[in-house]
Amino acid sequence: MTPVMQPERPAPDEAAHSSVPEKKTKPLGSLRLLSDFSEALANLRAQKTRTLLTALGIVFGVGSVIGMLSIGAGAKEQSLQFIERLGVRNILIDSKPATTREELQQRRRVSPGLTSRDVRILESNLDSLEVLSPRRFLHPARVLPKPAGVMPDMFGVRASYQVIHDLQPIEGRFLAEEDDETSASVCALGISAKIGLLGYGPAVGKYVKVNDTWLRVIGVLAEQVSDPGSGARAVDRNNVIFIPINTFRYRFWDASSYLKDELDGIDLRLKASADSVASAKIVNAILASTHREAEDFSVTIPAALLAQQKRTQTIFTYVMVAIAAISLLVGGI
Repeated sequence: MTPVMQPERPAPDEAAHSSVPEKKTKPLGSLRLLSDFSEALANLRAQKTRTLLTALGIVFGVGSVIGMLSIGAGAKEQSLQFIERLGVRNILIDSKPATTREELQQRRRVSPGLTSRDVRILESNLDSLEVLSPRRFLHPARVLPKPAGVMPDMFGVRASYQVIHDLQPIEGRFLAEEDDETSASVCALGISAKIGLLGYGPAVGKYVKVNDTWLRVIGVLAEQVSDPGSGARAVDRNNVIFIPINTFRYRFWDASSYLKDELDGIDLRLKASADSVASAKIVNAILASTHREAEDFSVTIPAALLAQQKRTQTIFTYVMVAIAAISLLVGGI
């Protein structure tokens, strides 16, 4: 007889795997994290007042950090912007006016003050000099048309003053050498002076009267960074009337000039390859010699001032961050 063939039965393990799907178990860490998160939410709902106060403390702490950093960055940007606009290749010399007649007489025994002679000496002896402009200052007693705001100041300068301070005309032109040579009755206006005197319309070709002298407007300058107080006085650089220095010398008289030097200042621009700090030392030595150590002038170096300002602002930022971090810590606690 032929034997009957029995079908093969699958192994018990194989049968089990083929019929029952595999169960996927969640990791123990995920379950614990979910449990902790649920418990944290439950605690927050149970202590609403404490949750609110804690959140406010953290928000105010973070806000104080952001606010202090923003204030520090804004102040740093404004101060550095002004110093850079002064020109890192510039050297600014300012005279120190006497306060009394007795002080002036004592100074004149040893020093003639800041004069045109100093300009000639610097031009002849400073090899790193590119351009130079003497500067005279006057606060007018009256101006026509009557200014709508603050009375503008008046500067007597050379044409090179435009290069030194990077003045950009938006209408007309700045002063030229021919204007200075002929003592022409012309002027260039800062943007605030133009608006205050002549309004918002075109200004070139119009006239303004400063004290007793009529001046024809030949240009209007673009807005500049305001001066917070460099040298001996604070000046709004946009509210200024610029005239040729020879026009100033021959057509205007300052009632307080008996207490002042011939020049209020001298602005220098150095060559690109020059070391401003070393050049400033030379300038200071030259003037100290001609003024016989009278110390009636000051020398400002925007490049050195810029470096010092950056260091000061960095320290200031660190201090503010520390204060803000403490407030954040207290708020968090």
